[in-house]
Amino acid sequence: MNAEGSGVRLLPLVAGLIVGAVPIDRLVHKIGAKITITIGFVVLAAGTCMASRIGVSSSSVSIVSWMVIIGIGSSMVMATSASAALMELSNERSGVGTALMQAMKNLGLPFGTAILGSVLNHACQSRVSVPALPEAVAQTVRQSVFSGVEAAHRIGMENLLQSVYMAFSHGMDVSFLIASGVSVAGILLALVCMPHRSKYRDGTNH
Repeated sequence: MNAEGSGVRLLPLVAGLIVGAVPIDRLVHKIGAKITITIGFVVLAAGTCMASRIGVSSSSVSIVSWMVIIGIGSSMVMATSASAALMELSNERSGVGTALMQAMKNLGLPFGTAILGSVLNHACQSRVSVPALPEAVAQTVRQSVFSGVEAAHRIGMENLLQSVYMAFSHGMDVSFLIASGVSVAGILLALVCMPHRSKYRDGTNH
């Protein structure tokens, strides 16, 4: 898969991020940041739960659907939480708050990706079947899904190729289930920790 192909496949996620960002301002002023973020986490949990049920035979419509849903939920959570946090700060401390939010974003996204990537890799390694393969080939197959696919094509083993695909699908399922759990935790934290009233750009309280 080349870079252009990967970018095209991510377009539904980008579309979801855009769609989710459009009504955020109106939602926040109507129902508040707390409820908006909670709804965003609910949407995100639904999308990741849907993604955890995707298999190698799933249709393109199913894949596009969960990507759009995850994009919408992510946009609602990230944009609203960042804005709500910054609006609670005074003008004198807004610069510090912006820098802190940027640092958290720069650390949080790679950190979360690394954790879910490790879970995906471990789940793949535990599920892929390498019977009667030389140890060197077996080690190559277990390194990553790309190495496994390349090795299967090189030695011409269709059953090994299918095993790699199934192992990758299993790893994705486990990763998305963990992401669903994190989203549920986000729902609870938003409901318990966020204030009922927040400041907004017009200077009033809602």
